[in-house]
Amino acid sequence: MKKITSYIPHQIWNERGSNIALFIEIFLVSIIVWYLVDVTANILLVYYEPTNYSTDRCYRVSYEELPESSPFWTKEGQEIPVSDMRQHFIDELSNLPEVEDVAVSDQLHDGVYRNTIILKASGDSVKETPIFVASCSVNTPRFFQYQSIDGKTTEELMAVLERGEAIVTERVAELFGRDRVMGPHRLAAPFEKDIDSVDIVIGAVIKTPKNDRWSDHDGARKPARMWTHTPVHDAQHLINSRSFHCDFAVKAKPGQEQALEETLRKRMENCGMNYANNYLDNLRSYESIEHEESTPNRSFLRYITLGLLFLLMNVFLGLLGAFWLRTQQRQAEIGLQKAIGAKSSTLVWRLIAEAMLIMTAAFLLAVPAAYAILTNELTMDYHGEYFTLSRLLRGEVLSYLLMTAIIMLGIAFPAWRAAKTNPTDVLHDE
Repeated sequence: MKKITSYIPHQIWNERGSNIALFIEIFLVSIIVWYLVDVTANILLVYYEPTNYSTDRCYRVSYEELPESSPFWTKEGQEIPVSDMRQHFIDELSNLPEVEDVAVSDQLHDGVYRNTIILKASGDSVKETPIFVASCSVNTPRFFQYQSIDGKTTEELMAVLERGEAIVTERVAELFGRDRVMGPHRLAAPFEKDIDSVDIVIGAVIKTPKNDRWSDHDGARKPARMWTHTPVHDAQHLINSRSFHCDFAVKAKPGQEQALEETLRKRMENCGMNYANNYLDNLRSYESIEHEESTPNRSFLRYITLGLLFLLMNVFLGLLGAFWLRTQQRQAEIGLQKAIGAKSSTLVWRLIAEAMLIMTAAFLLAVPAAYAILTNELTMDYHGEYFTLSRLLRGEVLSYLLMTAIIMLGIAFPAWRAAKTNPTDVLHDE
């Protein structure tokens, strides 16, 4: 085998005319395969990132105002404070036998920044960054199983909210600096009437809850968000104003999901759960919400996958045809080497080794092309970044392995078939 493999470089040079064409083909194919692998890897990496929270057995319930034409509408209902109305609904939901817990917030995990106070922080950055602030109930960290970056339990996170301090995401910590994020801060409030700035105390930092598994935008992965148990200023509008809308999050007891859905839907019929000229409506599981919001991204991934499979099939068939033809053209050579005692396995190995040497040389030449594509931002960005060394290496390694598998499959069968041919028949035909 050593004697035969020593001929490989000479064989490649002797057939340089056809090998140059093959080299160019593999070079172009390597760039295409790398690009497709890079895009697909980015999408999958985003999808499989941890969400850092749980919505298992969780449902969202909204409330709506009754029209004056409704038989349930009363003038007295208008006099009831909004805070009392919300507390009534919390108690009513909590008393259902199928319910384990109820949380409330003006901004839950649907990816919509609604009714939030928008603050601004410069931190160490020149460009000011908005921070979306939501008021929530104390049990929200336990309800959604938020994860502290420094190992705090959900009970400790709840204690932070109970003290009137804020819980922020890692993005906020990056803005202030991780070593300075904890403690008091003064933030600008550019969209609040009669308020120039707000004083807050940050008591904990959590891993960013990822609203959309399929999306790479900042709103899904690295939003600058803040949760407080009470509004961060004295306006109290998140508690007492009807213009701000809160949603209720309801968690079913284990095994009671279907029963809870049936109970709530039945009781909600015809505004059955109403109080103070408001009624509960629009029961939806968080799984269905996330599924609906990720539909465009899932469709995009499906098209990318189908395109990848189509192109890879073309690559496979193209390489298969190229190496099959090369093998057929070398029938006499294979027959002669069989006649002088070469083993079939040795001949197959030599053909594969030739192909791998050509492929490796073309692939190495394609690496600078991939680098240029990344640095010129001609592919999909990954969390706002186009080029990182790890991304380049990841894509190249995966592409090389994939190309190796394609070439192995493309050459092994025709090479083995040719090597098994009776050498007498081949030489006679020649």
